[in-house]
Amino acid sequence: MAAVFGSTTAAEAQLRGARLASRAQLTALIDSLQQRLPTVERNEDRRFMEEQINLIGARLRQGDVSAGDVIRLRVDGEDRWTADFTVNPMGEIELPDVDPLDLSGTLYAEVEESIARQLGRYLREPRIDARVLKRIGVLGAVGAPGFYTLEGDLLISDVIMTAGGPNDQAKVDDVEFRRQGRSLNHPDQIVWQNLSLDQLGIQSGDEVFVPARGRSFPAIALGVIGSAASLTWILIRIF
Repeated sequence: MAAVFGSTTAAEAQLRGARLASRAQLTALIDSLQQRLPTVERNEDRRFMEEQINLIGARLRQGDVSAGDVIRLRVDGEDRWTADFTVNPMGEIELPDVDPLDLSGTLYAEVEESIARQLGRYLREPRIDARVLKRIGVLGAVGAPGFYTLEGDLLISDVIMTAGGPNDQAKVDDVEFRRQGRSLNHPDQIVWQNLSLDQLGIQSGDEVFVPARGRSFPAIALGVIGSAASLTWILIRIF
């Protein structure tokens, strides 16, 4: 698999874990992966690469911002607009004294520009800082179970530590990811300790559930990275 690692371009390497990748970068990445797909021999790696191509395509079509996300906004000179605003089901945030700001279909890399453009109807050249956070449940056998507002690039292992870490009854090998009561576990999502919320596709409202010993829960397949040249590892780090 060393040849696969060697064929990774500098642009792809820069996109590993790049939450703020632009549309042009993501489009170029899809093109590169599609060109390399016929050369991949292992079926497991081919399936994973195809899945990543589909995920990037969905990201381009639908954007990154989703209902329940929290926009941590700072607007210079405007205390009324410097706060946390939750994205509503229409993909909008509602600021005082202005029309709702539409963020539907917006990539993370486009959020500040979109907000600045829309606030430009009310301010001349607004200077803003905006971050997109996720509202995530960290439940089960942890020190302080509850819902937390977190950065999407936070590693799952750090997410669990945010909630007080696993307690002495925790089965950390069997961590489960849930959405509306249904498991999001996927056999290709290995070594979750080294993946972020974004990389695992976790959305606001989802849950990271740490089961306790003595009870049966669906388990996430864990794996060991034998080499930095692993294709699966390279592709996971893209997101």
